[in-house]
Amino acid sequence: MDKNLSSHNISKYYECLINTIDIHTEKMLADVLISNDQKVHINNERSYIMSKIKEIEKINKGSLKFEPYCFFIDKEFEKVTRDLIPIFHLKHGFGKLIILKNQIDKDIIEKIKDHIILHKEPEDYDFDSYKDYLKFYIHLKLIDVQCSNLIIDLSNPEFNILRTIELIDYTERFKRIRLKNLKCLESLINLNAVESLKTEISGMYPFPDYLGLFQFLKYVEICDSNWETLPSNGFANLKLLETLMLKETKIRSIEKDAFKGLKNLKKLILKIGYTKTLENNMFNDLDNLKELSFDFFGIISIKPNTFKDLKNLETLCLIRNTIEQMELNGLTSLRYLYLIGNRNKLLLDSNFFNNCLNLTVINLEDFYSNDLPSNTFESLKCLKYLNISHDKLFLSENIILTTFDFLKPLKYLEYLSVTLNEDLYQYFNTIELPSLKHLCIKCYTVPILENNFKNLVTLQIEFIKKLEPCCFNKLNGIRNLRLFFNDNSKLGFIDSTYFNKLDSLDYLGTGSGNYSSDYLNPQIGESFVRLFDEKKKLNKKIKALIKISNEDAEIDIYSGLSDETKNGIKYSEAAFSTRWTISL
Repeated sequence: MDKNLSSHNISKYYECLINTIDIHTEKMLADVLISNDQKVHINNERSYIMSKIKEIEKINKGSLKFEPYCFFIDKEFEKVTRDLIPIFHLKHGFGKLIILKNQIDKDIIEKIKDHIILHKEPEDYDFDSYKDYLKFYIHLKLIDVQCSNLIIDLSNPEFNILRTIELIDYTERFKRIRLKNLKCLESLINLNAVESLKTEISGMYPFPDYLGLFQFLKYVEICDSNWETLPSNGFANLKLLETLMLKETKIRSIEKDAFKGLKNLKKLILKIGYTKTLENNMFNDLDNLKELSFDFFGIISIKPNTFKDLKNLETLCLIRNTIEQMELNGLTSLRYLYLIGNRNKLLLDSNFFNNCLNLTVINLEDFYSNDLPSNTFESLKCLKYLNISHDKLFLSENIILTTFDFLKPLKYLEYLSVTLNEDLYQYFNTIELPSLKHLCIKCYTVPILENNFKNLVTLQIEFIKKLEPCCFNKLNGIRNLRLFFNDNSKLGFIDSTYFNKLDSLDYLGTGSGNYSSDYLNPQIGESFVRLFDEKKKLNKKIKALIKISNEDAEIDIYSGLSDETKNGIKYSEAAFSTRWTISL
């Protein structure tokens, strides 16, 4: 950039700029294919841009500064996507004049032009500093906002509005980004308008000192840092913050007042860290917190009064930790509880849920390590979703459950996920749940199932190695059947004697863990067709997997479930990517 400017230097720059635009215009006018009306339009656009350039030149000569500053892009373009870095599509037209508050390096201008015209990506460039990358990125985002204008005026930061800023670097060159690297934003955009900040800067450390630049943030998401410690008052300037997500931050300790000042925080999500203990009063400023999640964090101990101040907490998620000590004291508003993971040593006694009478969704997949007492859920009159499946129940030497008596009080349960082995079948077939609509069973061998759930709509069975003949014959009321086999190529045991008609069945879909693309024997597919009433008009897709549906029925595998139950299913599925290849 030119620091010592004279009137001559300024005149020289604009003379060159105007000459470039004139040559560009004459080339366009020389095109024999354009009409007279188009020529008039091109000349009008040139005149409008020239007048603006003359106006800026006069201001620059008066101050001997390139403030404001302008450059020309000799291609017309329009936005195509709103990705991290906007992608533009070139089209026929005059071009655009870009006006900035201050002069920026010619190298950055050329990178901006190359990205717009040649679609070059940021990784194609070697930026000298993160400040240079930031100028490149921010200017492209602002150009994207005003893309439809002939003159894109970015000279007044107050009017340059970006609601979201994403700070990205995968090279590890700029992992020590500090406030001085971001101060340039003050002359580019209205920082008070920024509501969302996302960072993914590989190995970023230490804890950022620049959050105070964005005092009106409502959403912060930080991924892939190397902080070690979450310091006291680190987010204290963000009084309006509603969502804080810290992912892969390698946090090993959380200081007492780490979340101090976040009175408006509603969602706090921490994923992948190494904090062994959650201390008392850690969350005592989070009066409005609705959702709290510590996933893959190695938590062993949660002190007795850790949650006592979270009176408005509705969702608590602790996935893949190693919990030995935990209480739910104070969580009187809790409705969704996800305790998932197979390395925990916490014993669930009959009083564990007594302080959370509003619980509607509980997911204990692989979490518990003891036989659940018969009155474990007795106080939970609102419970609609329960997942008690456990991989250890597949192993005969691991006796975790011996009965299902703890299910008997759950008169309003809509969704249930269980793991069954041969020892548990007889107990499960005696349980009655009058409100159950959706049942997910995990088992290797599917036995003959009793019709003990009179209002069941959807049956889903996973990890199937074998189906017993006539296993579904008593389930005449179900409308949806989903079968997930360990290996879809090993279904040769199924023949026409396996299934009887189920009058209400409208949908059958299969999936596979060890997927084979080889087509099934047509006779096997037709054996599954026998499950349907022959009067129904069926859509049949029988290849490596099977999908059969009633053309005249509206297929909804979640039919009859409340919104709370659907939320529980959606949240649980999002926590773990599917292990199945599914027939579509």
